[in-house]
Amino acid sequence: MAQHSACAALQIAAVDPTSYDEVVTRLLVIQEQQQALAFEREHLHHWLQQAHGRGELLQRWSTDPDGDSYSINRELSLHRRPGHKQWSYSLQCKRLKRQLASQQQQEQQNGTASYTLEPSTWEVKRCAV
Repeated sequence: MAQHSACAALQIAAVDPTSYDEVVTRLLVIQEQQQALAFEREHLHHWLQQAHGRGELLQRWSTDPDGDSYSINRELSLHRRPGHKQWSYSLQCKRLKRQLASQQQQEQQNGTASYTLEPSTWEVKRCAV
């Protein structure tokens, strides 16, 4: 339902130019909420990771046989996904990466490289008052 009302607001903006300000203002509110939520999510993930490492979650909740999931209650479970690999490369590989980046920049400048343009997105910024 919320998605429908958002679409309806966009359709109104296409018809009524006076609602453009409302659309941009709403976009700003959504962006700010997403930033706040992303910060909070990162903080909560870090807290859970620390608590898991100290064994505190295991003391509070039961786990599945693999130890990757905690049963919170009948309706909720907390699943732990493995982290992403962070690769480290040799000096030779780093040199090749720099050479490749240099070659790519040359091709961009001399026109031998090509690109496609993705659709634009909108970002709203608060002006300093």
